[in-house]
Amino acid sequence: MKRQTLLRDGLSLAWYDSGGSATPILFQHGLCGDITQTREAIPASLRLITLECRAHGASEPGPLNNLSIATFADDIAALTTELGLGPIILGGISMGAAIATRLAVHRPDLVRALALVRPAWL
Repeated sequence: MKRQTLLRDGLSLAWYDSGGSATPILFQHGLCGDITQTREAIPASLRLITLECRAHGASEPGPLNNLSIATFADDIAALTTELGLGPIILGGISMGAAIATRLAVHRPDLVRALALVRPAWL
C-alpha cells in the first residue's frame, strides 16, 4: 500500500488505499496505532482505506487542542468527500470505532454501515 497525503488545516495527513475493485471499507486504527493495525484486521480480499490520525503514524500532529475524536472524524469526512466514496462502510478498532461512531452520528450521509471492534466511548 502506497502512502498518500491529505492536506488539512495546513497539515500533512497520511492515508492508504489497498486499491482494487472490491467494495471499499474505510477502517481506522486505535490510539497509538497506524496502518499496520488496520492491515492486520481487514482481509486482503477487501479494499482497505485508512487515514492515520493526527499525531499517529506518518501524520503530522498539529495543535494539541485538535487531537480529539471530533477532529479525527472531521478528517475522515474530508477524506471520504475528497475521494467521492460516501456513503461508505466505515469502521475501526477502539479509538477508531469511536471516530467511526461520531462520524455516523454527525454525518450519516457519508456512512452506509459500521464495523466496530472494541469501541472506546470516551
